[in-house]
Amino acid sequence: MRRKITDVRARLSRALRGQFEEEIARSTARMRESIAPYTRFVRTEGEKLRETDERLGQLKTDLERVRQKVVGLAA
Repeated sequence: MRRKITDVRARLSRALRGQFEEEIARSTARMRESIAPYTRFVRTEGEKLRETDERLGQLKTDLERVRQKVVGLAA
């Protein structure tokens, strides 16, 4: 009798574990789906920031060249 109880308990445990694993997988998929728009937004904005940073770096270089020319002309 104890063996039957142990076997039933083990089968129930495996079944519950399987259900929990399935629910965790579904929940994870739902979470990924719900944050996907934000992830895309962050990537897009990050790319825009990198482009802006590059442009600012180029402007800084250009302004430094102009400053050096002005200093050279003033001397």
